[in-house]
Amino acid sequence: MRGSGRHSAWICGRGLQFTWQERLRLAEQQAQQDPLTGLLNRRGLDISLHRLHHEHAGSELPLLVALLDIDHFKSVNDRHSHTVGDSVLRTVAHLLTDTARSDTLLARYGGEEFLLAARVTDHTAAHALLERCRAVIEGYDWTPLLGDRSLTISVGYALGRPVTFASALDLADQHLYAAKQAGRNQVHPVEQALATRM
Repeated sequence: MRGSGRHSAWICGRGLQFTWQERLRLAEQQAQQDPLTGLLNRRGLDISLHRLHHEHAGSELPLLVALLDIDHFKSVNDRHSHTVGDSVLRTVAHLLTDTARSDTLLARYGGEEFLLAARVTDHTAAHALLERCRAVIEGYDWTPLLGDRSLTISVGYALGRPVTFASALDLADQHLYAAKQAGRNQVHPVEQALATRM
């Protein structure tokens, strides 16, 4: 009986240790997630980019870095409410997650801005992926949340080999600004510009 008691205590100890480990892993996961959308936050993005770099060490595939920004999002909060605005952000995050490839990194980069990073073959593949993201947001039925109002995103991206994340992010931001200036609801650089450059 005494031996059985020691064995039971050992099992309980193992159980407590396992629970502690699980809680630690959960805490680490939550520390890397945006609490509203469930996407990566900036800390999680940094860790995942580091992992992506090592997984593709020596790869010839260029890195795609894109910024996706909801058009006129402030008016959503102003006209409807911040609660509706939060629902819009969660829905956009869900749509982007469903549309992007499984190996794509998606993060909420701040406010109504999202960041996408992935290894792709070329500009054609990059533009096609981002155009699908743009189109799915535009084509979604926003009526339950926004009534007769539509919702769109503007996208700017950079693609290079080799490229640093900082320089790619800066270029993507410039292209996002160009997309906004050109009328919003579009991906920049546009395919015609890419064809001319090539």
